[in-house]
Amino acid sequence: LHVQRITSVYIPELSLVKYTLNPGEEVKITAKVFNLEDVLSEKNFLKITVRKGTTVVKTFDESLDSIGAKSSVSVVKSFSLDKYAAPGSYAVEAELRDVSNQLKYSKSINFQVNTITQPSTEYTKKSSNYNVLFSSVIIKVKNEGNVILPAFTMTESVPKFAQSLFDPDIEPSTADSSGSRVVYTWPVPELAPEEQYTISYSIAIWRIWLTFGLVGGIGYGAYKWLSKPRI
Repeated sequence: LHVQRITSVYIPELSLVKYTLNPGEEVKITAKVFNLEDVLSEKNFLKITVRKGTTVVKTFDESLDSIGAKSSVSVVKSFSLDKYAAPGSYAVEAELRDVSNQLKYSKSINFQVNTITQPSTEYTKKSSNYNVLFSSVIIKVKNEGNVILPAFTMTESVPKFAQSLFDPDIEPSTADSSGSRVVYTWPVPELAPEEQYTISYSIAIWRIWLTFGLVGGIGYGAYKWLSKPRI
C-alpha cells in the first residue's frame, strides 16, 4: 500500500516561542511551509488566525509566490496580547490555499493565557487635595486584572467634629461612630476588567469660615449697637 500526500506543498510545522503567556505579552508564531516537488511550486497564500473560542483575536495573510524544489520557507508573525486579554485557551490556525482559494492544507496549535487577579486593595488609588476652602479625597478602584473583581466594601473615617462638614458625591451606605471618629462605608460593585469605580468626598472648611464670619459680624454689630451713646 502506497499512501501519497494529496498536496505537495504543506505545513509540516506550526510553533510558538511560548505556550503559556500573561496578558500583554508577545505571541510569536512560526509557520514552516514545505514543497515536496522537484520543481518550483505555484503561488500559494498562507493565512494565520488566532481565536479565543469563536472570537477572532488576530489574523495574518502572507503571499508565497513560489517555494524552491524540495525546500521550505518559514513565516514568522508576532503580536502583543491585550493588557486585559481573557484567560483560557487560544487557538492558532494556519491555512494554506492556492490561487483559486482552495484549501490545500491546514494545521492548528493552542496556547494558554494565565488568569491575573490581585486583592482589591492593590487596585485602589487614593489622592487628596487641601486648601483654605475645602479638603477633598478621591478614591479610584480600577480592575487591572483579566477576570471580574468581586464586589467589596470601602471604608473611610473622619473626625467627629467634621461630620457636619462631610460632603460625599455618593452617599455612603452606613456611618458609624468609633471613638473620636466617624467611619463611612460604601459598597463597590463587581468590576469587569479595565472597569473603574470612583468614590469622592470633601470636607467643606468654608462652612467654618462662614460661621466665624457670621458670628464675628453679629458680634461686631451687637458691640457697635451696645456701645453707641444714647440720650
